[in-house]
Amino acid sequence: MSYKKENSQNNQKEEINKYFPFKPYPQQIKLMNFLTEALLQTKDVDIIENNNYSNPKIILIESPTGTGKTMMLLSSLLEFLTKIKNTKENKDNNNSNEEEDWLINFGNNPQEKEEENIEENKMKKINEKMDLILSNIKKKINKKEDNDIALTKEDKKLLIKNKSPNPYLTFLNKSNNPSQLILNQIFFCTRTHSQISQIISESKLIYDYYNKHISKFGNKRFPYSFSFLGSRKQLCINSKINNDKNSLNKINILCKEINEEKETRCKYKKFLYEEDFKADFICEEMKTNIRDIEDLLKFGEEFSYCPYYITHLITNQSQFIVSPYNNILNKRIKNNININLRNNIIVFDEAHNIIENILQNANSDITSKELISLLIGFVLYYDKYKTKLNPANNLCLRQIIAIIKIFLNFLKTISKSNSKEESYINIKLSDFTIENKLNTYDFYKLVNFIDQSQITQKIQWLLQREITNIKNDKSNSYSNKLNEILHPEISQFLDTKNIDINNYSKFMNNYLQIYISTSPLNKLSLFLIGIINVDEDGLLIYDIKLKLLKFILINPVRDFNYLLRETKCMIFIGGTMKPFDDYYNLFPDLNKNQILTFEGEHIIDKGSILPYIISNNVLSNNEIYSFTYESMKINSEINIHYLLEYINIYYTLFKDKINNKEKGKGIVVFFQSYDLIKKVVEYNNKKNILKIDKNNLFHEKK
Repeated sequence: MSYKKENSQNNQKEEINKYFPFKPYPQQIKLMNFLTEALLQTKDVDIIENNNYSNPKIILIESPTGTGKTMMLLSSLLEFLTKIKNTKENKDNNNSNEEEDWLINFGNNPQEKEEENIEENKMKKINEKMDLILSNIKKKINKKEDNDIALTKEDKKLLIKNKSPNPYLTFLNKSNNPSQLILNQIFFCTRTHSQISQIISESKLIYDYYNKHISKFGNKRFPYSFSFLGSRKQLCINSKINNDKNSLNKINILCKEINEEKETRCKYKKFLYEEDFKADFICEEMKTNIRDIEDLLKFGEEFSYCPYYITHLITNQSQFIVSPYNNILNKRIKNNININLRNNIIVFDEAHNIIENILQNANSDITSKELISLLIGFVLYYDKYKTKLNPANNLCLRQIIAIIKIFLNFLKTISKSNSKEESYINIKLSDFTIENKLNTYDFYKLVNFIDQSQITQKIQWLLQREITNIKNDKSNSYSNKLNEILHPEISQFLDTKNIDINNYSKFMNNYLQIYISTSPLNKLSLFLIGIINVDEDGLLIYDIKLKLLKFILINPVRDFNYLLRETKCMIFIGGTMKPFDDYYNLFPDLNKNQILTFEGEHIIDKGSILPYIISNNVLSNNEIYSFTYESMKINSEINIHYLLEYINIYYTLFKDKINNKEKGKGIVVFFQSYDLIKKVVEYNNKKNILKIDKNNLFHEKK
């Protein structure tokens, strides 16, 4: 994207959006004005009655590639926030000036003060009694648990915690005081990490522009804070966990594993456990600048704070949060990282991918072997710790085991009953849930238990320990003991009824590897949420050959319903958004006046476009070359040589139309990667193939 340089003599119309750090094109002014005005019409969910909306709830914007979508969005959102902030300040000032004498003198009456003190003393005594009662209850519970539970250090790590609160959530609660929450937060969502980096980079441009022209903004410090939500792969600074050998899944598991015990706790996460630590310090420090990934990593190293947890900590304290789609669209992830969407604004950038992304993320499949690996894990865990768990956790484990068996029985039955000529069997969701009595379970409660209890990791640690025990079991006594536990539970679902005790290590290791590599519990969770859909919204398919059960979401509306109920407004923007009808279908309950659309024009008008088609064999040797990404890897020097020859041909065609004395005129060539640009420049420096003066030749560096 290229912008016009800012001109000191801006006309009044172009000063409408003072955050835009360049002189805007007319097309950019139109879009920014439209978006700012549309946002000013939005209303909080709390003040809308009976769904009689008269304000926009959805804003759809198509703006061609290269028109500066990100910068226009950020500038418009900042302009909107500033206007509502100014409106609120003016309103507060007016209200303050119009106060009545009785309001000013309220509370000065001695009799009222005495009555108030009496009430306060009553409440104080009640609270003291309640504290004493709760303290006695806690002592009894702790005493009972201390008597009942005699566990090894490793068992304590594996046990689902009932007493100790999650320090991460506790710390979040400290920092997310409702009175301090930011109003009209902007969740800026995009698809890839590179796009997140671009948004942060554009935000920095605005931030630097603001500070350079601070007098234009009333000499006040930049009032809005930025943060982004990345993965541990991006933000973990513990080299023992985050290295080239470990996948994202392995990093997540290791992070949770080492932080289970105080002795092994990651030094960058220790601040979460410090009771006297002030969350406000980090929040305020992070607000002083806009930080990209590199800045966050340096910040974490300097203060010994984990950047991953820092960014989650300040989420509800930041005005702008840049995030991948999934953190918002996936309700489980959103709840786990404590994102508050109520009366806030969501922007979906590159929104032409949004429907496909929703459908893909909701789909799930699971095999018989994956279900058996789950059953082995849960049966062993439950057998070992059932007497050490509270009744609620105990019940959840039993229900999950029952559901796994229902799935396995279903797959076993359907495998026997199908015709060998069929490849797939379609199953109605309602038939599947009702016939298997799955509708008697609270799936949301069970999925929440899976997420909060960290049972996935705990079972994995248990299975790894069992593998070690089996390997050291020379007499097969330990293997026999495990077989006594597992055989009644899993034998009916195995192809071989009897497990070879002499080869038990191999048997367990196979299922352990399935558990680690495929995350079957996450797949089961997706299934449980998926099959809640009505028949018209999803498909259930059984692949006979692979013994694979698939859930496929065909209607993404469900995933937007809760967003509509919570948020003030959602903005969808992309380069190719039409037909808009595809997006209307996502919101069938909205009135037309609640969905606003804008079709942006390209910065280059149609009269300035002159398309040419050049034959592939225009070179003097009449050879035809391919310059695709793959072909450039093979015989790269030859391909680069002839690529430069092609550029010469284009240059010859257009050089007569270019007046070199005019600034800003020239030819732009787009490459597949920065690495290729570097190779082409280096090759040309050696061979001098391009017929362009080196002083007039520029290239973008990574």
